[in-house]
Formats: sequence, C-alpha cells, structure tokens
Amino acid sequence: MGIDISDKYLQVCMIDADDVVTGGRMVSSEAKLREQFEGTHSYRIIVEMGSSTRWIAELLKSFGHEVLVVDPRRIRLISGSLYKDDKVDALTLALLGAEAPRLLKTVPLRDLEHQKALTLVRARACAVMGRTRVVNSVRGMLKPYGYRIPKSATSTFVSHLSQTLAPEILELVGPLAALLDAFDVQIAHYDKEAKRLLPRLAPEAVHLCEIPGVGPITALYFVAVVGDPARFAKARDIGSYLGLCRRRDDSG
Repeated sequence: MGIDISDKYLQVCMIDADDVVTGGRMVSSEAKLREQFEGTHSYRIIVEMGSSTRWIAELLKSFGHEVLVVDPRRIRLISGSLYKDDKVDALTLALLGAEAPRLLKTVPLRDLEHQKALTLVRARACAVMGRTRVVNSVRGMLKPYGYRIPKSATSTFVSHLSQTLAPEILELVGPLAALLDAFDVQIAHYDKEAKRLLPRLAPEAVHLCEIPGVGPITALYFVAVVGDPARFAKARDIGSYLGLCRRRDDSG
C-alpha cells in the first residue's frame, strides 16, 4: 500500500496479490485512520518522509502494519515525474513497495524525546528571529527622524530608545519595545530549558559544551538531529548523514 500524505488528505493506493489496484482519498485524522486500518489485515505501507509523516507512521505501526518511511529525494520516479498528482504518487509508492522494496531508501523516525528537543530549539530560533525583525524594523522607522541607533546598543535596545527618542516618537514605537522584552523573557526560558534537558537526554553530549562557541542549544540540536548514535557503524558516518560529504560520480 502506498499513501501520499498532504496536510488535509491521504491518497491511498493498494495492490493485492492478484495485482488488482484499489484506492481512494480520506481525511488525514486519527479517527479516520483508526476506522480504516485498525483491526485489518497487516499491510506493508510505503510513505514519504514529511512534516506530518511521524505521527501517521507511528499510529499505523501501532495497528500492526509494516511501515516503510522513505527518503523523497531518493525517489526520482516521483520527484522527477512530468505528470504528478496524489493518485499517481500513491500508485508509484505502492508499486515500489510491492516490486522492489529493497531499492527504497528508508529513514528512521525520530523518537518522541528527540522530537521535543528539536521543537524546543526551533521555538527558540523563532523567538530570536522575531526579536531581530522587530529591532531591525524599529531601526528603519527611526531613520527618517534622524535617529541612528548604533549596533552596539542591541543588547540595551529598549533602554536606549527611552533615553534617546523624543516623547512623541517614543509613543509610536514604544509598544514594540514591550514585544522585545517578551521575546527576551522567552529566549531566556528556552536557554534555561535546554541547559536542564541536555544532561538528562544525552549526558555524554554535555562535553560538547567544552568546545569554544558551543553551548547547550547547539549541543541539544546536534543530539536531537542525530538521535541514537548507536545506529551509525562509524563516527564519520554522522558527517554523511548530516550532508557533510562530497558527491561521488565515478560511473564510466
């Protein structure tokens, strides 16, 4: 069975032992998945890795199905096709699962604890990005009035505004300063959580913080992305997993 996953719907294509192809579209929800797949015969289900794949694959596995999560970059039959739609993609996945499953490049699902750590790091990055955007926007708004806030004032941006701007201008941009304070509070919260979580999730990774420039956030992100290090035969394989390797073209 091949399932093409989108935000709202799942396109399902099933090939039985007699090569009869059936399928259809269903709503992407836990209730619908339980209705269709819980308590049925065990299927080999092929899905591409994506933002919604994790919870769907975990749920299908809990029903007793064999779920193969494949790397979409390694399926040129889909990504390089001149005729693409959900039905065709689901059929292609089903055909590959039935005829050549060993040719599929499967990828492991990140466990829940590492997924939560990754979410923490990304949430902090979102807060930092929001703070930076507000600071840059305020700098641009003040230039027509002749105010040029030095870059060295970034760490004390709010206090610098209150000490420098005329009252009528401060009244206009002052509410944005409250947003900066809120961002600072949340960023500090994420930093504290990362420092607390790292030794609990991966005690050996604490030593990464001894490297100059590497703190709990960077170490936690590395731990969350790598996952279980025991699945790598050699330490140098992690570089390839992260994309730090050269392309090889020795054919002919």
